[in-house]
Amino acid sequence: MSLTENEVFAWGVAHGLPRPSPTDVPWTRAVLLEALPNHEYSFGLDRTLDVLIGKGLLAEIDPQSEAAVDFARRHNIFPTLMGLGNSAEHPESWGIGLPGAPIVEVTGPLFLMWHQAHLDDNLWAACSRFGDSDLADGSEDGRGTEPRAILAALLDGLRPLLTVNAVRIDITHGAT
Repeated sequence: MSLTENEVFAWGVAHGLPRPSPTDVPWTRAVLLEALPNHEYSFGLDRTLDVLIGKGLLAEIDPQSEAAVDFARRHNIFPTLMGLGNSAEHPESWGIGLPGAPIVEVTGPLFLMWHQAHLDDNLWAACSRFGDSDLADGSEDGRGTEPRAILAALLDGLRPLLTVNAVRIDITHGAT
């Protein structure tokens, strides 16, 4: 599949901007369009996002919705960098990157999902397994260990991983 320059740009920025931005703000279409008001490729960005969604290269998902569960049943995540663990100085943050060069830091539960989800058939199965295990600690973000809550926390936490290419989202085998 070939993409235009505008489509490549839109696909990249849809995953997050490399400059620091508040991770507690959901990365919605409106936030993305507001972040790039005068960029040379921002003209027509809204339409380009629709084209990429139509091609199956992007998905717009409310993490709390039934569509999120459907997405999770058809997709999985795969780590693309190394897990570096945590440190005595920052036991609550888990590094991902290259040896000696952490690129992004995440919470322990997000790190475990990033690191292990690809072992399951799909993201929903990973959330279900994670919720049934003693790995999940619902107290960290108050969401609990139900698969839907785990999925919502994972989807909310993916932007920093996607921005630095620490994770790949792919369609699962057998998904239609």
